[in-house]
Order: sequence, then structure tokens, then C-alpha cells
Amino acid sequence: LGGERVQSSPSPQKMENAAIEAVEIAKEISELKRQQREIIKTIEQVKDRKLLKILHKKYVEGLSNDQICYSSRISKSTFKRRLARAYDEVQKIIDEVEYE
Repeated sequence: LGGERVQSSPSPQKMENAAIEAVEIAKEISELKRQQREIIKTIEQVKDRKLLKILHKKYVEGLSNDQICYSSRISKSTFKRRLARAYDEVQKIIDEVEYE
């Protein structure tokens, strides 16, 4: 055949393993999406809009600290103070949910 290779069909076992892996990945994606919705729901309960904006940029948009400082036109020290306050607010929200 002049050195040409003919592609064979994948084995049924390989196809079954791939299907199982695809289902597992879909489950993981679903769980990550659920966790993301919970994070967004919690973040959106922060009343201070400046703190909410920082949390959203960091945890929903995935921006780096430097990108947040630049886009928000704030210094790194201001960012750190606001982020610490934001974490405190989120902890209060989580604590309220746990005690209900």
C-alpha cells in the first residue's frame, strides 16, 4: 500500500472510557457553576458598592490585583484596605447564614 496507514475505529472500551470521562467532566463543570452562583450571590449582598466592585472584579471577572487597582484608579494600599473590609463583610454574611 505504499506506506499509507489506514485509521482503524477506536475500541469500544476506549469509547466507553471517553464517555464516562465526559460525564464526569460535565458533573464537575456543573458543580463549579453552582459554586460560582453561590459566590456571586454572597458577593452581591455586600452593601458598600466600592467593596462589591472589588470583589466582583476579583472573583467573577478574574482580574489581578494590579488590574483592579488600575481599572478602579486606586492605589495598592487603598485596594488592600478595601479588600480586607470586603472580606470582613463577606464573613459577616456567611456567619449570618450559618446562624439562621
